[in-house]
Amino acid sequence: MNPWFKVADLAAIPERTIFPVSGGGGDWIILREGAELRAYRDLCSHQDVKLSEFGHLKGDTLVCFAHGACFSCNDGAPLTWPATRGLEKAAVKVAHGEVFLSEVSSAPA
Repeated sequence: MNPWFKVADLAAIPERTIFPVSGGGGDWIILREGAELRAYRDLCSHQDVKLSEFGHLKGDTLVCFAHGACFSCNDGAPLTWPATRGLEKAAVKVAHGEVFLSEVSSAPA
């Protein structure tokens, strides 16, 4: 069984936005900065609110509008209260212009 699942074409993912995708039995967001891609479960770790609906980017920070929780765009780590757990992260790879994710079991503290 291949743990990688296709979620998007690279050309479809704009820079500096929260890009929602689905695959592998779940919903994810992709953050793109140039050639750098990061993917996280589409849920705020504070109260399971969809970040694709209630989040926005402020510099290198992902902010959840629901209660103001902030996370690092670089690794999903919580930066401010009320978030006490990091975002669940997925590994990302690009092959032939297609973006693939593979679930990572742990979130940063």
